Amino acid sequence: MKYQIITRDLFEAPLDKGWYLAHCISGDAAMGAGIAVEFVKRFPTLKMLRVERQKVGSCVCIDQILNLVTKNNYWDKPNYQTMWNALQSAAEVCRFYKVERLALPQIGCGIDGLEWNRVENMIKQAFNHLDIYIVVCVK
Repeated sequence: MKYQIITRDLFEAPLDKGWYLAHCISGDAAMGAGIAVEFVKRFPTLKMLRVERQKVGSCVCIDQILNLVTKNNYWDKPNYQTMWNALQSAAEVCRFYKVERLALPQIGCGIDGLEWNRVENMIKQAFNHLDIYIVVCVK
């Protein structure tokens, strides 16, 4: 795994060049706050996630977007265990789809309130066995 933090707009990652994006969602797939709002605006197919409740700790891939389910309802807060489970699921999805490039924000650390240092360590642990380039985009 290659890992880098860069100052860049997450949505500048060229999906046509094989990049995947990742973000956190709730099991009810409300996606009504934080960066999830921008994801739904740019990728309306993500609304399909609302048809069926998503399992906490899972990762659902739609159109090169990894949706990490870290909490049950939009009003809940994730914890480090649900984040870890979702990251492990995301790593498995990346292995299955042979994802080579993944861009993500500092997931779980905005309105969800997790500590970046802990989440960053979990990202590195979950993906360390994969041949993948992970870029964390910060503004």
